[in-house]
Amino acid sequence: MKIPYFSVLLSLVLLVSSGLPSANGACDVSTLTPCGRAFYYSQPPTATCCSRLQDQKPCYCQYLKDPRYSGFINSRKGKSILDACKVSIPKC
Repeated sequence: MKIPYFSVLLSLVLLVSSGLPSANGACDVSTLTPCGRAFYYSQPPTATCCSRLQDQKPCYCQYLKDPRYSGFINSRKGKSILDACKVSIPKC
């Protein structure tokens, strides 16, 4: 069975992540776990997923600078989930 690229990437991100610090200490990529089904199984993102994506929006510039996360955010799947949740990536 072929392992989907995004499931491997998301798993890797969650395993190596200890969270990135921000001014308020709220950057923690593991809070995006509710988005897993949207990435793994191409299901529509849940309200919880969208809420967590919105909560983590101040962290996107930090995530985009980190090679562990940038590919995830910049991927076609990542962008489609952000679009479905009406969450835009800020200009960094």
